[in-house]
Amino acid sequence: MTDDVLEDLPPSAKLVYKVLEEDEPRTQQEIRDESWLCDRTTRYAVDRLEAAGLITSRPNPSDARQELYQRTG
Repeated sequence: MTDDVLEDLPPSAKLVYKVLEEDEPRTQQEIRDESWLCDRTTRYAVDRLEAAGLITSRPNPSDARQELYQRTG
């Protein structure tokens, strides 16, 4: 099922999904640092993945201004 949904997403979303492969949640800044995507592209990819139900977000307990993202399931 996940592969079917990923297939229809842009390459940037696939890259962000790959970056989030490890169990550890990451902020958008950490995703950007690891993927080398620009801010706008990272936001777009994260939004697409969340809308597809492939990742979830929650407030960062150490900095409430940030969200932590991780893969679902």
